[in-house]
Amino acid sequence: MSSVLCITGMHRSGTSLTALVAKRDSVFNRWGWKEPRTVLFLREWKRLIPHLRVLIVWRPCAVVTDSLSARARDAAQPYYSVTADEAGRIWCACNSAVCAFARDYPDDVLVVPISVLIRYDDAICADINRRWAIGLEYTPMRGVHHKTLLNRRATSRPAH
Repeated sequence: MSSVLCITGMHRSGTSLTALVAKRDSVFNRWGWKEPRTVLFLREWKRLIPHLRVLIVWRPCAVVTDSLSARARDAAQPYYSVTADEAGRIWCACNSAVCAFARDYPDDVLVVPISVLIRYDDAICADINRRWAIGLEYTPMRGVHHKTLLNRRATSRPAH
């Protein structure tokens, strides 16, 4: 199955993604979602939403691998099982997709390491508003993120 079929197919609710985007655009001035697997389909999303802007919150390979391994250990279903090697390959595939998309759409992508976002969230919000003129209201990260869910081994150097 091609990724285009996945992206132009039906949403879980039975609604086409084109209709879902049109509805959200008609109801909200700005809207978004947080779904890490989206990075694998950014080109398709960009075709569907030409005005798409993407904030990528980058995390180091070791942090992602640890997170995926912990999720696999805690999963009730065996299909969530992932080895450290598989987690590393997933991280590489996602980072490759992000780098390719950012290269092709440099004005529409901002890649921010998680450690930088946590430390300088106000400056990142201001930068997003300056770059994309979308009028985000600043909400401090300390009020919306759970420190226990973020691994402190995060570094501020994204992959190239």
